[in-house]
Amino acid sequence: MRAGLGQPFAPWATLGEKMRRLPPPAGSTAARRRTGALTTGPATLPDAESDPARVAVVTVESGSGSESGSETWRGIARGEFKDSKERIMRGVEDAMRAWGADEASSIAPVLGDLEAADAFRVGNAATPGELDACLKRLIEERYDVIVIDGGEDDVVRASARRARAPKPRRVGGDARRLAFELCALRGGQATRYENLAPAGTVFVGVGPGPGAARRGRGGGAGAFARGVVAVTDETGTMLGRWSRTSREVAGGGGGAEDDADADADADADADADAPPAREWAERSAATATAAVVAAHEAAAPARVPIARLVIHHDGRSPPEFIAAAKRAATAHDVRELDVVDVSREPAVATGRVLSWSKDRGTHRPPRGLWWAIGTDDAVAVTTGDDATGGGGGGGGGEAVSRPLAVKRRAGDTDVGTLAGEATLLAEIGVGGVAGGHALPVTLRGGGVSPAVLLL
Repeated sequence: MRAGLGQPFAPWATLGEKMRRLPPPAGSTAARRRTGALTTGPATLPDAESDPARVAVVTVESGSGSESGSETWRGIARGEFKDSKERIMRGVEDAMRAWGADEASSIAPVLGDLEAADAFRVGNAATPGELDACLKRLIEERYDVIVIDGGEDDVVRASARRARAPKPRRVGGDARRLAFELCALRGGQATRYENLAPAGTVFVGVGPGPGAARRGRGGGAGAFARGVVAVTDETGTMLGRWSRTSREVAGGGGGAEDDADADADADADADADAPPAREWAERSAATATAAVVAAHEAAAPARVPIARLVIHHDGRSPPEFIAAAKRAATAHDVRELDVVDVSREPAVATGRVLSWSKDRGTHRPPRGLWWAIGTDDAVAVTTGDDATGGGGGGGGGEAVSRPLAVKRRAGDTDVGTLAGEATLLAEIGVGGVAGGHALPVTLRGGGVSPAVLLL
């Protein structure tokens, strides 16, 4: 209709130009076997050699004398702090023993973190000022995880927003879910795929560092604050987690404090007398080199050259990044290199992916499907209901997920394979088994810190 009416109703394109009929899906995550579940435990158990995690337990008094929490944790807010920690420890220990975890290498480190946890009690959640102050203090003191027991969901979440804390996640009354999160802090990982990619493949992600400006993700000021996020092997198992920005790699930065000022530094760079384009190119090249070096170091225990390296770049990668990645790969004897741009709206206008059938009409497709739409381009659905879920992919009236756009920038691997790998990596969880993350784990890393968990 708009095309028939002409200007100004269709000023940029006709309806036919705006819509694209996708070919049959190139693959689905439903055909792959994922390991790691609540009943069997994490795919990777904790490492006894990992650094201790700082844990804080915050008990929010209900003020009404009623028990708070779900059935498993009922009564945790009552009594002394030591009793609260002991109850949590008991639940986590029981869960890990049921998984068959080793006492010395897995259970002891996690229980040690809980034993050393700092405990806090705040007043009635109906007056959230005290909880606000407590969360701000814990954020400033850099705890790895904050466990909150008690209080209404909406009140606690509002306090977290005011304290500028990460969005709280509910682990509920199942002690296994909390155990998953605590295992991840000690080098464990919730899920992985045994047949995700050919043996010898290493994935590395490059994206914005902590506190970095995410505006202009395809270029501009935000591109100055890109760094190595995570490295995984061919199963999606994390080999390393980084928070370094390209500024540090280039020799000018000093860690998290430097990241926190990324917005201001990027604005200052844009206003400098020297053209920012050259500095941007230098930093892009330095980040590409750092990504290859990080992958090489993470895979070093295998003592063999990387057979295939896949670099996931959050947003559009500049030509300088690709050229530097190729040089670094050659210098480190990488046999095969793929550079892949992974983007979501508004960084790329991918529209929405819809399915249609005579019986059901238009509906959203299930999570875990991907389509090749050209030699170098593909789209994937990484959020929503999965292909094995009971909903079968949603229906009319439900929100339509933003698809993931995958673009091959370098390498000989077909784009359908690259899209499938990115989709499978999006299904991998580090601290939880749910899956359905918007981005692959290479661009998410171990998640935000500190993790705020609600019992």
